Amino acid sequence: MKAAIQLYAANKQTRYAVNGSERFVDLIDCAPLSDGLKNYIHVLRRYRNRWVHVDDPRNDSSLIDKPEEAEREPEGMAFFAARAQQRIIYENH
Repeated sequence: MKAAIQLYAANKQTRYAVNGSERFVDLIDCAPLSDGLKNYIHVLRRYRNRWVHVDDPRNDSSLIDKPEEAEREPEGMAFFAARAQQRIIYENH
């Protein structure tokens, strides 16, 4: 997702087309997208951060106790991400 927004920003010649080392949150906030779409993307970013930046990797009791939730949530977010991608394409084409 970050690479897609960087590519979009580069094509729109925004200030984020410079070096690619920006924080994802800043890249989203400065992208030439509607506020609603930015909020949509922030939901995905926060979800991703929960999986990437884990405070205690040994604390996986919720995955063990409720595996069906752990399986259902990523599927729902995958559909959410696909809708975000479609919105980016169609709203900015």
